[in-house]
Order: sequence, then structure tokens, then C-alpha cells
Amino acid sequence: MYRLQILPSAMLDIAQTRYFYEEIEDGLGDRFREDIFNAIDNLSQFAGVDEIHYGYYRALANRFHQNIYYKMD
Repeated sequence: MYRLQILPSAMLDIAQTRYFYEEIEDGLGDRFREDIFNAIDNLSQFAGVDEIHYGYYRALANRFHQNIYYKMD
């Protein structure tokens, strides 16, 4: 199991994208946030199995088709 660290810039991206989806439909932003954090939580078990793009691993969030770029130290 890996220890995860979410950068402040990534947290800002998540907050802004949540707001974007919330403006489309009430509750959609919360569903986005739940989906993205579930995908991030899955990285603690499955990190390193994703393809590498731009020098980082790239995982995909399920429902919202967002990319999660990460590296392993």
C-alpha cells in the first residue's frame, strides 16, 4: 500500500471542477468529488499499473473522464 500526497494545486483543480459540475446540476459537483477521491484512493493499492504520459502515470476517474496524473517516489 502506498502513501498518497495530493498537491495544493491538485486540490484547487478538484474544487474548481466540482464547482463547474455543480453549476450544471445540483449535486453533480458532489458526485464528481466522490468519484475523483475514490479514484485517488484506489491509487493507494494499484499505483504504477497505469500508462505513462508526459513523464507521469495517468489514471482515469470513472464517471467524469478526468485524468489523474501521479508519480511514485
